[in-house]
Amino acid sequence: MLAYPIRAMGVEKDLLKAGTGPKPVAGQNVTVHCTGFGKNGDLTKKFWSTKDPGQKPFSFQIGKGNVIKAIYLSVGFLHLDCIAQVAQSIGFCSGIRSSIFAVSY
Repeated sequence: MLAYPIRAMGVEKDLLKAGTGPKPVAGQNVTVHCTGFGKNGDLTKKFWSTKDPGQKPFSFQIGKGNVIKAIYLSVGFLHLDCIAQVAQSIGFCSGIRSSIFAVSY
């Protein structure tokens, strides 16, 4: 894990792997893997992942408002091939409290 967290508007990101490419720009499609933690309030327990059997990564367009704000704030400012652990303030987004995102496009 890198030594510094990134904080913005109720979202804190800890980079687990620095990205090697550019950050996405408004209007660009991105595809992400996501793993959600916080089952029954326990941040060590996974409740869902795009890497679970039968699941797949999801894609969205940056800046179009078609994902919850925490995902945009998490992914929209990460470099290509970055992996980050993201913690959101309670009530900020759909009850998810901690997620790991891997960014590709």
